[in-house]
Amino acid sequence: MGKPLIGDGQMLAMHATMVHLRSLPQEMNPAPARASGTRREPDVALLAAALLQVRPGDLLVVGHGASLAAEVLALAQQWTFSPEHTATQVTVSAGAETLFAAGHAYSQMRTSRAGDDAPVTVALLPAEPRMSAAFAEAMRLAGENTLPLIIILQDGPAASAQRIDSIPNVEVVRIDAADAVACCRVMQESLLRARNRWGSVILHAVHLPGAADAVVAFETHLKRRGLEF
Repeated sequence: MGKPLIGDGQMLAMHATMVHLRSLPQEMNPAPARASGTRREPDVALLAAALLQVRPGDLLVVGHGASLAAEVLALAQQWTFSPEHTATQVTVSAGAETLFAAGHAYSQMRTSRAGDDAPVTVALLPAEPRMSAAFAEAMRLAGENTLPLIIILQDGPAASAQRIDSIPNVEVVRIDAADAVACCRVMQESLLRARNRWGSVILHAVHLPGAADAVVAFETHLKRRGLEF
């Protein structure tokens, strides 16, 4: 058997991060309310799987979910036992995330060389801005300049999530926000693509009907793999 694409240590770190995020006070949960008035749980699987892979030198742009993103980056730094091992996080006004991220990615592209260690800009945002002029302009910039940019778009139920089409040099990948393994693998491939200047990626994370609890499903996967948590 070959080496697993997601190492044991990374799997356990993802689980610990998911459990930690779920334990945080509700006031740190920026997830929007549903029509019923109840708040949606934050995408703990998506955040843990994606943001633990952001490296020093990368920039994480947030306007929504800043507190939870900071928690993930802090845990990533803690587990490396290295104070220098942390990405930079910047919080901007809601709606400005994509254009800010595209501009920074353009700067990264102009000042660094493509390769496995090249810096990447990652933007974390809710679904609302996806049809905005700013979002469309960021996609245009990313496509025309092959930017080292990843946009993580947190959406609602898959049935009501509006389709976003890929354009040249910008690949749109729809993923299950509750499937930590899938989110991790897609983020691995997206970072490889962005670091090597092969194009930008939009991770369109949606919620599938009848999906199992994200933490419980991941723990079942860990048990099948023989990992203690």
